[in-house]
Amino acid sequence: MKSWFPFTDYDFYAYITSGVIAIASVDYTIFGGILVNRTEWTVVQGVFWTMLSYLVGHITAGLSSFVLEQTITKRVFRSPSLILLGLTSPRWFEKLFSSLFAREYAPLPKPSREEIIQKLSSKLQCDQANLTDAETMFHTAFSVARYEASSELRLNQFMNLYGLCRNVAFALVLASILLIWKFNSHPAPADGWLIAAAVIMAIGMYGRFLKFYSAYTRETFRAFGRKD
Repeated sequence: MKSWFPFTDYDFYAYITSGVIAIASVDYTIFGGILVNRTEWTVVQGVFWTMLSYLVGHITAGLSSFVLEQTITKRVFRSPSLILLGLTSPRWFEKLFSSLFAREYAPLPKPSREEIIQKLSSKLQCDQANLTDAETMFHTAFSVARYEASSELRLNQFMNLYGLCRNVAFALVLASILLIWKFNSHPAPADGWLIAAAVIMAIGMYGRFLKFYSAYTRETFRAFGRKD
């Protein structure tokens, strides 16, 4: 972003975008599209709703982190750390998501895996057979990878991108729920198409979240493996 713009790239894309989607979906389904159908805006109104979208985006980010990342992804999907290092085999739906959205959510080449596992075993002072805790392995690798200059920028980019995709996916899930409720209570001709679009985009953005979430983990382990 330009130096005069008050938001960072992440603020604008991850917070304001998801905030706008959340506000627009509530406005359209509950308040009849007062904001969605407005054609003229003053500067003051634009600034006010931009700031409100930013605040709502922060709330959305917190909820998306808890619901999509901490609850669904970590409980339903196997950890990218275990998949990348070949310590567990991906199940059918994990293979499906990997093939459709996230090629990074797949095992690293065998020589790379073996080198990383050997270094983790040495760092943690345990046998390779005892490397089962995904969080411990990731944070051990991250404590080294974060200081590698060639990976620092990529790690930040992947973190921002997976945050953006996660937040937007959650906002689209919220929009889908509200649109389904509206369709069942007081439908409009376009509601069916809007529901389909919201659901498809929510799945797609969740897939993108899984892609960059896995890419972040992948880059962490690759940087750890490159360190002497």
